[in-house]
Amino acid sequence: MRALLLLSFLMLLTNCNTTSKIFDSGQAELKNNIETIELDYISDMPFVKVNIQGKTYNFLFDTGAPTVISSQIFQDLGLKKKAQGKVTDSQKNSKQQIFTLIPEMHVGAITFHDIGAIVLDFESPEFKCLQMDGILGANQMAKLFWRIDYSKRTAEATKTRTSFMPDRYQYELPFTTKDTKTPVIATELFNRKLGFTFDTGYSGFLSTIRPTDLDQYDYISYKGSKSVGAFGTSKQDIFYQIKADDFKIHRDTFRNIIVETGASNLIGNKFLKNFVFILDWWGNKVYLDAIGTDLRPSLKTYGFSYRFYENHPIISSVVENSDSPLQIGDIILQINNRSFENLNEEASCKYMLHRIENDTDSIHIKVKRNNEVSNFVLHRQEYFKF
Repeated sequence: MRALLLLSFLMLLTNCNTTSKIFDSGQAELKNNIETIELDYISDMPFVKVNIQGKTYNFLFDTGAPTVISSQIFQDLGLKKKAQGKVTDSQKNSKQQIFTLIPEMHVGAITFHDIGAIVLDFESPEFKCLQMDGILGANQMAKLFWRIDYSKRTAEATKTRTSFMPDRYQYELPFTTKDTKTPVIATELFNRKLGFTFDTGYSGFLSTIRPTDLDQYDYISYKGSKSVGAFGTSKQDIFYQIKADDFKIHRDTFRNIIVETGASNLIGNKFLKNFVFILDWWGNKVYLDAIGTDLRPSLKTYGFSYRFYENHPIISSVVENSDSPLQIGDIILQINNRSFENLNEEASCKYMLHRIENDTDSIHIKVKRNNEVSNFVLHRQEYFKF
């Protein structure tokens, strides 16, 4: 497990007939039976290039959210407001946002018409570093069948279910949908029946609301904030990483996995990258075919995470009841031989996306706290073994 804040764009909307109709709208045209789109897979999140009115944009490929465009794109295209409503992100932060229709969008050789979208600006530095212009969301994906393979960096689309031969896949997971067409899968975890959002916009493994019988499980606790949503980071709190014996989905059971606690129930890309998966909104099913073996990740960590604020890396969470010398709010001046002082925005983004501590089992770290500078040597610790 890496010391990186988890990213998720999961969005919930206030129920409204007008917004539901907006996200039901739209069509898709393909030149060939199967169209293949190249994915950029960065920080465990998939991105696609889209073209609108001759301009190319970078969109997150996100089943956990509807289609989103920035206010700049909204203004540049001269689009009209169709509705307005409350939008809630994965951290339960809410804002009033404009809803609109995009007349035409090209994704590879696929042409989408009259796609409903939310107008939203990406406020957190993490999303700015990812150079996100928008989201290709579940309401847009639902016009087609999709086959996703992160290992090959491809997303394939078709209008014919049999083209992907889903009946040959190992796992068949029924789902229901929200107004935005986001898939929700019935599961059982920690002896609770829970609906988990199938979220390709979540960079983590599994996230769930804290179980009430936490003491029955092996866990470690953190203090601070660990997740970033559309409208900012999670509030400072106590959160947990828990060893789960069983994670049941439909007729299948996945054993010995690590679950993060958070504000939402999410299945994320660290889980999904172990599969080729098919998304079928006509039959309301996800099909999984295993290609990886990382379903039992070890929990090996330095016991802290950090995020960049105004180009300064600042400790945002630490393991509770540990001998870690770090505190929330410490400013990191250096890790190993890499100085973090006087960084510009480009350098901050580079080190945010490519954490130098991920490639070693020990680090020398220099921090500043209350104008005093301290040096420490930290070793990565393994908390759970499978």
